[in-house]
Amino acid sequence: MIQFLRKRKLEELFAVLIAVGVYGFLLFSQLSPTSTAPVGPGYGYTPGFGYTIYTCTGMDALFSQLSLEKFFIDSNISLNNHIDCTGISIEPLGKINDPNPNFYRGYRGRFDGKGFTISNLQINDTTGNNTGLIVELQSGGFVTDLRLEHAFISGANNVGAIAGTMTGGSISNVRVNVSSSSTIDNCNNVSGCILSTSVQFIML
Repeated sequence: MIQFLRKRKLEELFAVLIAVGVYGFLLFSQLSPTSTAPVGPGYGYTPGFGYTIYTCTGMDALFSQLSLEKFFIDSNISLNNHIDCTGISIEPLGKINDPNPNFYRGYRGRFDGKGFTISNLQINDTTGNNTGLIVELQSGGFVTDLRLEHAFISGANNVGAIAGTMTGGSISNVRVNVSSSSTIDNCNNVSGCILSTSVQFIML
């Protein structure tokens, strides 16, 4: 009888240890910053924090993916280092493939440059309205701590470096350096060209 009770207690203890181990594994998997969203070359994703961009091709791929979202884009995005887009033409964030130039996705997330620079940004969308790094910044959207240098951007109407148009949201600590070789064509919308007083627009 004593041996039977000892065996029973050991079995119960073993079952408890297994349960604790399973619970700990599930808890750790929820807390650990592993990728659960689609991740492509040049960018990554961390639950609770959002997307991180590493390269210009990664930025282009991420923008194309997020632009497939319905109605608007609210994902948080940040840079991890300086981005050089020399020789790479990207699609603006919110641009969708539609013959109607007025169809696009507004941005309502947080774009944090973390003080890094996007240089030689190239966007060529001569048939689209609201052309810039972001098509349209909407209420709830926020762009901060970002530098742009030597931008080459063209669009049909409402063209800007940071955003083609701004119907809401806010921008802070953003600096746009434009050299004599830079071009921002058809920049006929004040919100698209200057955006706000918190943006420094500097001619080098």
